[in-house]
Amino acid sequence: MLYCSAGMVDHAVRTFNQMEHHNSCPRTEKSLCAVLSVYLDNKMYDKFHETFESVPPKIGVSPGVKSYNLVLRAFCEEKRVESARELLDKIGNEANIDSYNILLGAVGNWVEFDGIVKELLKKGLEPNLTTYNHRILRLCKNKECVRAKKLLDEMVSKGVKPNSASYDALIFGFCKVGDLESARKVLEGDGFVSPPSFAYYTLLRHMVEEGEFESALEMCKEIIRRKWVPPFEAMRGLVTGLIERSKAEEAKEVVDKMKKRLRGPALDSWQQIEAALPL
Repeated sequence: MLYCSAGMVDHAVRTFNQMEHHNSCPRTEKSLCAVLSVYLDNKMYDKFHETFESVPPKIGVSPGVKSYNLVLRAFCEEKRVESARELLDKIGNEANIDSYNILLGAVGNWVEFDGIVKELLKKGLEPNLTTYNHRILRLCKNKECVRAKKLLDEMVSKGVKPNSASYDALIFGFCKVGDLESARKVLEGDGFVSPPSFAYYTLLRHMVEEGEFESALEMCKEIIRRKWVPPFEAMRGLVTGLIERSKAEEAKEVVDKMKKRLRGPALDSWQQIEAALPL
């Protein structure tokens, strides 16, 4: 990880090559995966594929599913989804749920996506959090948010704990189809995870866009109570909407709360917005 973050690719590869001179430290699939990961994390795809093809025979190591999953990732990052699909077929029963998750995150159309889901289920692989999140996000993008919510309920019933990404996708999906009430219910949550700031911001923006200013005001107060900073454009829309509905006092309260939360350049930017408001 140090080599990847610092970009010390040559150092990492040199360390890998030096291992052959140390009998106590033989090169294994784990060390192969380590050097492949360095190339992958630095987006050196030509070197990655060259190493995967040439090194295993030299060191007497047969690639396993972890190595193949790195190749799947590389293909998908290169937008070579067909090559990834062919590799998945090649490794057959050796593929695990992570292999399928990599493809789920890369395929472009619903038919391919649905086919991969059916295939992994037919093989008896147990969907994990990543699998469910890919499916929930895809359903929400397809405006099938009710099905996505049922899928969330299914994962919970099977003991798979949702994370913030699960709720983000659902809240964003319901907001995009104008079902703010369902989005609000998801935000209220079921105790599995505390929704992140992004989810609150998404709902606030859509409340303002839909003209639900009283609900947006309550959402704004909750965001500020949590010591987050609401998005400026949504706040501008909220204040303007409150003023248009003869709620100048509430609008002034929002403006004052924002000024107390901000510092430095952010405060300067907000004061410029405030100056243009009809207060």
